[in-house]
Amino acid sequence: MLVLVRQVDEWIMIGDDLLVGPFLIDSHRIRLTVNGRVLGGAQDGAPFTKTIDLSTDEELELAPNVSVRVVQILPPKVRIGVVAPKTISIHRKEVYDAIRRANEENR
Repeated sequence: MLVLVRQVDEWIMIGDDLLVGPFLIDSHRIRLTVNGRVLGGAQDGAPFTKTIDLSTDEELELAPNVSVRVVQILPPKVRIGVVAPKTISIHRKEVYDAIRRANEENR
């Protein structure tokens, strides 16, 4: 499990398709927002947004073998754990954006 500390509107990028971040943090729960694209089925590729309230130690499965867990809530921050196969990259959104910019400049 990779654990990242995030505040409201600080995002985690999981692979190239899932964006996860806290929308609200209080002392007992967080409201987590997930943006992504549907993988498979009739809605394949369609964008989606999901919002869910989670407390410490609660987990949300995002895809097969990919989940996020609230590790610790320390307002105004939260520690979010991400479990995913090693083949899926996990970055803070600002790091993901910097990597993409560097890759584009090297083309």
